[in-house]
Amino acid sequence: MARGTADFNGHALRFLRLSRPIDGRLLSAADLAERLGTSKSRILAYENNTSTPERGRISQIATLFQVLPAELSLSDAGYYSIHDMRCHAGLTAAQTASVLHISRSAYRDIEHLALLPVRDDGTLPLKLATTMGVPLNTIHQALEQHPVAAARRSQITDHLTQLFQRAHETHVPTVIDPQDPRLEEISHILRRPTSVVCRLVNHEVAFYRQLLKSRAVSDVDAAYAQSKKAAEQARASNRRVVAHIETAPARSASNLNRFLAEAVSSRQWRTMVHMFNSERAAHNAPAAYGQDADEEATWAVLRERGFVGRRYQLTQRGHHEIRTQAPRYACLYPRVPAPRRLPPQRLPLRTTTPAQ
Repeated sequence: MARGTADFNGHALRFLRLSRPIDGRLLSAADLAERLGTSKSRILAYENNTSTPERGRISQIATLFQVLPAELSLSDAGYYSIHDMRCHAGLTAAQTASVLHISRSAYRDIEHLALLPVRDDGTLPLKLATTMGVPLNTIHQALEQHPVAAARRSQITDHLTQLFQRAHETHVPTVIDPQDPRLEEISHILRRPTSVVCRLVNHEVAFYRQLLKSRAVSDVDAAYAQSKKAAEQARASNRRVVAHIETAPARSASNLNRFLAEAVSSRQWRTMVHMFNSERAAHNAPAAYGQDADEEATWAVLRERGFVGRRYQLTQRGHHEIRTQAPRYACLYPRVPAPRRLPPQRLPLRTTTPAQ
């Protein structure tokens, strides 16, 4: 097997050839060979798994049958990994690093450790998706499903589980100290300063306390309900909150990983907050656009990520980012003014399974 080539599923190729018409008819092995510029014997060898196509040939076959390259592979990873995507795109690791404008070691960390560069402005997953020819969500799924990433989340979850236990103590505030050994371990795993992680973890603890409060309120509502229906509604609410309490550490670990991997820079966040607070067309704000290189780069990234439209106004996605992530950005960039007129943070009403 060629170096860097994902395992090829010859049976999938044969199934496509015998079931998916091309130009109105099913292809014979000879017909497929002619379209691919190879021999009939080579096609039969592919289908019998006695020969493995090169990366470019896999991409060529997938394009011909209009399927994702993943449908032609049997990856050892057990999921559609970044390595598989690169192989199906016909790229070497060195070529991919060059296209992404990062070092080979930085790209190697992405494939082997699911680690994005710390100084990334959040655009690297989008660039990866464009380079590999896959949807952005496919990149996020590959990074989250990577075994090393799952192990990191599990470690963070274990530490958060212990830290969250302190939130059960009543009548006193729960504040995690920056010198706490578990917090320092989380900081090391996330590769972020302890001061930043301390603020983020305390935010998660405060939200966890709100869940505990909601559970206590629903207990009281059920105990003093004036009807069976009201009592059942209170108990149903209690069950939902309890489910969120049980999964809170894992959910927080996943949220922290995802947020830090996708967060915009402080300059970009300041620009978005200014636009949100002013509620005016952005062409009144970026007076330096086109003159200052840093300003131009800021707007380019915000447009690329879909937070700002062509007229330099916040898009629906930009508004959603501010409304949902403002508390975490306040922890990440405490010196940036906070968005005004934000609705109060609501507790979740439905349970979802956290990333494993």
